[in-house]
Amino acid sequence: MFRPLAALALTVLLLTGCGAVEASTTMPAAPIVTANLPCSLPYGTHVALVSPAPGSAGVSAGTPVLVVASRELPKSVSVVATGDKGVSHAAALERTAAPAHAARAPFPAPVYYRASAVGLRANRHYTVALDDVAQNGCSPYVRIAGNPRFST
Repeated sequence: MFRPLAALALTVLLLTGCGAVEASTTMPAAPIVTANLPCSLPYGTHVALVSPAPGSAGVSAGTPVLVVASRELPKSVSVVATGDKGVSHAAALERTAAPAHAARAPFPAPVYYRASAVGLRANRHYTVALDDVAQNGCSPYVRIAGNPRFST
């Protein structure tokens, strides 16, 4: 008595499984909705542009971007230079020593970061901000204090 009942149950499960697979391939996929929340840094963290000098013009396109933070930034944070036409160039930040030519940092225990491969282009105006890749799809980027703009 158990064998015919088990065979019937197994047949129903197999047919149900086949129907579910067939139905899932013919139905359109639902769009993935992601929240566009503002990017953020740990509470109380402040960042300023060191180099290129804020508001400077004629900056070489290969110049690295140097920022100073009031505390250590998460490793997932990168610098983003957005051009006047809305095109953004991002690069990973790496911790670096304080540059000899830099003015005194506005923070008591400054932490310096450098982004070497930003991909700047000549004859453009850029605004520098920060992005945290751990915060998928965050927008807008984290603003940098002061005047984070320069021209190449």
